[in-house]
Amino acid sequence: MFKRIFSTGSILAACAAFMMMAAPLQAQSIAGCKLTSLADPPREVLRCGSGLSIEAEQGAQYRLVSQNKLEVTNRAVLVDVTPGRRGGFQVLTPHAIASVRGTLYAVDVKGEKTETDVFVSRGKVGVENRSTRERATLGPGEGSDVIPGKPIDAHVWAAERVQKLMARFGR
Repeated sequence: MFKRIFSTGSILAACAAFMMMAAPLQAQSIAGCKLTSLADPPREVLRCGSGLSIEAEQGAQYRLVSQNKLEVTNRAVLVDVTPGRRGGFQVLTPHAIASVRGTLYAVDVKGEKTETDVFVSRGKVGVENRSTRERATLGPGEGSDVIPGKPIDAHVWAAERVQKLMARFGR
């Protein structure tokens, strides 16, 4: 398991280090990934031949835990998992666990002690509050503000809120 947290400026180094340290099966799956930097807005995109694409806004801190799990500790990532991809995908934050199969969703970590926001653009996402273990399933257009110790607030997000979040990824 890879233990260092990376900012978006160093994900390529993370992938290279992960490939050298990981078991051969994991290294093969990561080897099929390509990193691209985009300028407007500044972000990096990691596209994998396995049906996974991860966009990280500038300043995002995250680490690839395995081929099916990403840990995010600051800022936002946009995850696109192709329907039918084997193994699903999970994003772990200090506040929430977001699990999917075939979807497009964003996860925004707002400080280690405040909250994680999850928004679903396509598909379905299971969200769990790590402190209360409460769970909810979100569908397209729905989001959740996951706050430690509070009930999950799952609801349809206002268009303005969706636009502000998605604009951080050039959408």
